[in-house]
Amino acid sequence: MEEDLKKTFYNCKKATYLIEKRQLDEITSAESCDLELHLKCCTMCKTYMKQSALINYWISKVFVIKDSDLRLDDEFKKKLQECIDAALDKKKPRRFFNPNGKNRNAFDKVG
Repeated sequence: MEEDLKKTFYNCKKATYLIEKRQLDEITSAESCDLELHLKCCTMCKTYMKQSALINYWISKVFVIKDSDLRLDDEFKKKLQECIDAALDKKKPRRFFNPNGKNRNAFDKVG
């Protein structure tokens, strides 16, 4: 029991994981107790928790995206695919010979 208590007090890696997990989803009551116990003793993790919450808040404000805004029209998709295909055709590896007569790897030069 005492060993488990020491692990809880000094395990910042687990605490930061639980801090992030709690911001995204619910954590179990055991995880919550472990986290709260750790936070009572660790000022660095308390600071991390505050900073993480602030960062998540501002990211959610900056990157507000509605599903309806994420549609590409079919013509744009077609042109984009054509550009990708053309670029891939140009980048196919080819074999060539060194001036000293030795074969080089096909991936040494992209044509």
